Amino acid sequence: MSYESTKSDRSRSKTLRELGLIASITILIFALTFVFKPFEALAGWSQAYEKWEIDEFLSALVILAIAFGVYSLCKGRELRQEITDR
Repeated sequence: MSYESTKSDRSRSKTLRELGLIASITILIFALTFVFKPFEALAGWSQAYEKWEIDEFLSALVILAIAFGVYSLCKGRELRQEITDR
């Protein structure tokens, strides 16, 4: 068996494991959504508050998500740079 075919088999095996992990996570999310019904809870929560309060809350969530994304991107670049410098 050649080195290239072994490398290809490992790559294929890794891809299958990743696909299995993605499928497992997807099934878990669907199951949790079915059990906990977050959309019904969100609908009930939205009826209890005024529209402007919900808009402010959702705006804050979007801002936090963007900030976390930018922070993660910067840290990822720093880590990649540190790894390549070694």
